Amino acid sequence: MKSSTSKAMVSRLPKSTASLSSVFKMVVLCVLFIDLFVATSGVVYLRYSKHQAEQRAAPASQNISLVLERYLNGFIGKIDIILIDISDEISNMLRNGAIDSKELTSFLTQYQRYLPEIETLTIADAHGIVTGKPQEAKINISDRDFFIAAQSSPKGTLIISKPMFVPFSKKWILTLARHINNPDGTFGGIVYANIALEHLIKVFATIDIGPHSGISLRDNEMAIIARYPQSKVAGSDIGNKILSPEFKRLLETGQTSGTFFTPTSFDNISKYVSYKKIAGYPLYITIGIASEDYLKEWKHECIVTPALIIILILGTLIFLYFVHRYIIYSKKIENALTESHNQLQEIIDNTIAVIFLKDVQGRYILINSRYEMLFHITKDAVIGKTDYDIFPKEAADSFRANDSEVIEKNMPLSFEEIVPHEDGIHIYISIKFPLYDVGGKIYAVCGIATDITRRKRMEDDLNTKTEQLQSMAKELEKMVADEIKLRHQKEQLLVQQSKMATMGEMISMITHQWKQPLNALSINIFDIKDAFEFGELNNEYIDKMVKTSKEQINFMAKTIDGFRNFLLPNKEKTTFNILDTINDLLYMFGNLYRKDNIEISTEVLCAESNLIFTGYSNELMQVVLNILNNAKDAILSRRKKDSPDFKGQIKIVISESGGNGVVSITDNGGGISEETINKIYEPYFSTKKQEGGTGLGLYMSKTIVETNMGGTLSVRNINGGAEFLISLNIKQTQTGDML
Repeated sequence: MKSSTSKAMVSRLPKSTASLSSVFKMVVLCVLFIDLFVATSGVVYLRYSKHQAEQRAAPASQNISLVLERYLNGFIGKIDIILIDISDEISNMLRNGAIDSKELTSFLTQYQRYLPEIETLTIADAHGIVTGKPQEAKINISDRDFFIAAQSSPKGTLIISKPMFVPFSKKWILTLARHINNPDGTFGGIVYANIALEHLIKVFATIDIGPHSGISLRDNEMAIIARYPQSKVAGSDIGNKILSPEFKRLLETGQTSGTFFTPTSFDNISKYVSYKKIAGYPLYITIGIASEDYLKEWKHECIVTPALIIILILGTLIFLYFVHRYIIYSKKIENALTESHNQLQEIIDNTIAVIFLKDVQGRYILINSRYEMLFHITKDAVIGKTDYDIFPKEAADSFRANDSEVIEKNMPLSFEEIVPHEDGIHIYISIKFPLYDVGGKIYAVCGIATDITRRKRMEDDLNTKTEQLQSMAKELEKMVADEIKLRHQKEQLLVQQSKMATMGEMISMITHQWKQPLNALSINIFDIKDAFEFGELNNEYIDKMVKTSKEQINFMAKTIDGFRNFLLPNKEKTTFNILDTINDLLYMFGNLYRKDNIEISTEVLCAESNLIFTGYSNELMQVVLNILNNAKDAILSRRKKDSPDFKGQIKIVISESGGNGVVSITDNGGGISEETINKIYEPYFSTKKQEGGTGLGLYMSKTIVETNMGGTLSVRNINGGAEFLISLNIKQTQTGDML
């Protein structure tokens, strides 16, 4: 059963998706309309821009033709004035009788300096002979078209020649000439000026009309005089009279200026052409602006504008793509949220824990099915209610106080809450934590409560059992301690029994040890008697006797103390030197072994610091003595078998290995048989029962070393005998961890 809020939330998800789909369709239509509008506007703009460019081309060509017509009119007019002035000056000289060559040359130089665009300024007589040249270099121009035209033309006419190529200067020139009259009015020659066409071309080049457009200067027959840009072969287009049909029609009507569009000019390039006759002279200036040039900016716009439109369309398509992806992603998110919500609701409803959600005022927002089942209230009915509407006031006060503490501390908290049920009081462990809105503000408290009533009862039972077990453990510890104490006493008793087992040998040793000092004391007593009888008894003699007797008595006392200390049981651990302990043992019992022709040697292979051990020195002495006695018995047994002269050897080596002090006791008594080597540490096992062996010596030795001293005792057979190894943890005892 879902809550009404959950159903409402889930039902809204498809509507949100449908709304997004509708919005996307509207966005697509708007974007398509905008793209279509932009594309149409771009086409309209390009058409308008082309029309504007075409409209600007005709006036531009007209203006350029007007500017160049005025320039050429002024330029030719200046030259014409110079030619008229020179012609009049020469006519005056002729009337005065003769031409002054020097004055004339100065005159010509002055004018040429005034107008440097003139290549040469020259005079020819009536026969066409150029004046001012040496006799041998006379030049005759009578066959030139401008000379012939000047002869027949009236005085006031400016003669403009056809373009002519000058080989020595390699330039194309245009000649302007006027004739000179004799005083009687007859033809007296000409004055002419040569203009380099490259000067005119340079002037044309200063006007930026584009690489495909052109400026031409034509004569009265419409033959080209100068053109910019020039053809690949300089001068090849000079004299060209090809005209477009449109141009011809205008000329036929007699118009001296005009503008027209021609798709096919003489260079087969469509152009807007303006022409204008230069006032007062038989020359025409033509300006042709090619469509390639006046539409250059428009063509650039034709690239940029569609590119921008395409970019815009691509941008809108990309925008639509991402919007579409966003809608798909939103659908996936919504589906995932729906699925997640359903899964979460299923988990909440099927868990055995009680789950609830309350706002900061304590009103219920959500509960799970477990809550419904336990407290007999539906999810729809609980919405908006508080704990006071469901539980007794005492319980509701406790729940509300816990919720407020979570809100106040702003952190998850755990509580043990007492909740009344139909069957009595139940105890819950409730985990309560705050929930936050998008602004980070607490808007609700969520609780997950688990019934731990049964567990609490089990815990109480467990605590009771634990107390009982602890009491039993204490009793058991006391019993174990008593048993350990008893066992230790038994072990001490066994040690003492082991010591007493060697009592006979010890008494024999004491007797042997005392024989020499007793003999010395006896000799001293008899010597005193003799000294008294012979009158030798004096203070010096008495002091000597007292000193020697005291030394013997001290030796006997030390012997008795050593045996007494050995036989006394240890009660406390002490720090002792292993070598000193072994030397004390050999001091007491060494003669016992030497009497049986057994040599005992000691060797130290480690530093003195590694000889210090904390434990029971008498017990270590007992262990070494037991091993020495077993070695002695083995040597004596071998001597009976081999030879009475067999010399027994026992070697004691003290060394260090891995932090352990190792005492190695090796004999040459023939070793231990394989049948018995694994049994020698068993209690009451002995191979010498017929000789009175108790079987406790090695058993007690292993117990002392491994139990009391925390070390190890092992044995192995080596060449001709057995080796016992006593390993003691020297480092552990030196750091204070006493056994």
